[in-house]
Amino acid sequence: MVRVSTTEDQTRLFWKKYQRTVSRQLHKYLQLREALTRAIDDGFWSFGEKLPPEGELARLTPFSLGTAQRAYADLVRDGMVERRAGAGTFVLRPSQILDTPWHFRFRTDADSPFHPVFPKLIGIKRHSGTGPWSAFLKHSDEVVCIERAVRIGNEFTLYAAFYIDAAPVDRVLARRREIVGVNLRRELNLDIVRMGIDLRVETHRGRVHPVLKLKEGTSVLMIQTRAYAQTANQNYIQMMTVPPTPEWLHISDYGVDASGI
Repeated sequence: MVRVSTTEDQTRLFWKKYQRTVSRQLHKYLQLREALTRAIDDGFWSFGEKLPPEGELARLTPFSLGTAQRAYADLVRDGMVERRAGAGTFVLRPSQILDTPWHFRFRTDADSPFHPVFPKLIGIKRHSGTGPWSAFLKHSDEVVCIERAVRIGNEFTLYAAFYIDAAPVDRVLARRREIVGVNLRRELNLDIVRMGIDLRVETHRGRVHPVLKLKEGTSVLMIQTRAYAQTANQNYIQMMTVPPTPEWLHISDYGVDASGI
């Protein structure tokens, strides 16, 4: 049954909570679209819930009716929401939050809770030559790279490149299942038993980073994780690029009982 819980108080709360999460340099409809996307990803509006009418958004936020309509049209085109004639606009996509992550555990200080993690799939590529994965995945004839932009709460976004033998990926695709890139351990059915982690600070060189928009000369934290599975072709290596941030990264106490990567 569809739950309808759009009240003016909820709309005011939405804008109060998410107005600071978007760049004022964006076009106004993109600002609203980004705020709505983050609210859906966070679970502020759940799967099946009704979103505020465009007119209500125009009354209770700084945006015009035309801006609200354009932002909703973008969300419809991206498959995040659907319009129902005579009923309104409803959320189609479940929350994209990653529960109990292994690799993305950031917090403000040692006594603070971890920030929520929101991975977003960028692309999936296949490689048959050599690359940064070769030394670890040396028995793999073909490797799949799953690229993701990972938002850490409302603090910052990092880039992650996940490399694994093609076999586990092909098994998932053969069953006509979609890889959405939120929880790769579950999506690829990986049985990880231990991990090794290396970190170093690098200076970003060359062109602007395609995801993080880093300028040349920016210092970044590089994190390389090697994961060992019960079956060798389930081993993976993940390389993360973390932009400058005051947040702490928690890297101890990794265990095989954790559920997200």
